[in-house]
Amino acid sequence: MSANWIFKGRKKVAFARILSIFEDTYLYRNNREASFVTVDTSDWATILPITDDGKFIMVEQYRFGSKSVSLEFPGGAIDANEDPAQAAARELEEETGYTPNHVQTISVQNPNPAFMTNTFNIVLATGCTPAGETKFDEFEDISAIKLLTYDEVVNYFATNKITHSLMYSVFLAYLLHTKQT
Repeated sequence: MSANWIFKGRKKVAFARILSIFEDTYLYRNNREASFVTVDTSDWATILPITDDGKFIMVEQYRFGSKSVSLEFPGGAIDANEDPAQAAARELEEETGYTPNHVQTISVQNPNPAFMTNTFNIVLATGCTPAGETKFDEFEDISAIKLLTYDEVVNYFATNKITHSLMYSVFLAYLLHTKQT
């Protein structure tokens, strides 16, 4: 924490199934008190899965915030005490029926550090093969599992068919990772 701020207290303002909203109070270096809203939610993991023949696995999933179907890499909340890479692999299997041969966390980010307290873990999965049935969460609405070439994925980004901003972070992390290796 910055030496300019002294934490004074926290008050829960609201709670919903997937998040809590708090008002955090701080004393600033000029001895003025200020309150800030923060959102506590689970850490997230998203996996960029690639099959042995170089296809990227994506899902089309209904999202209630945008009220639309979103083309995404599989992902979700990390359970308590769960390793982020294992959580991502679990989400891959649940959402697509595929399992990876190898997983590696390639980036850990803050989705919106202005007011969110969680992390966003990006995991690369290689050697993905079909392993069985999907196991969707109770209200998870996945309408399609897509196997796409690199060029198709790039085209979906370029033509704004992928609109979920975190998917841009996932793909950029992948590009930077593959450039380094």
